[in-house]
Amino acid sequence: MVGKKIFIVEDDMIIQMFIERILDNLGLEVMGEARTGDETIAFLENNRPDFILMDIGLAGDKDGVETAEIVNKLYQIPIIFLTG
Repeated sequence: MVGKKIFIVEDDMIIQMFIERILDNLGLEVMGEARTGDETIAFLENNRPDFILMDIGLAGDKDGVETAEIVNKLYQIPIIFLTG
């Protein structure tokens, strides 16, 4: 999995930083992060990660499940769900 590009969707900055540090130590590239579903969709318009780590409960008007449905429909990027 070394060299894979990952996008993190997490609205808690401390958790997001913790996840990013773990992934970096594993040799994975974190290509960005978002805190809301809308930020996620906007990022994916111009970027293609290999997969997404997504929190189920997000700030904003779309939760992680709703955002994942949109991502799957538009981009077919694999998603791994997380929750605190």
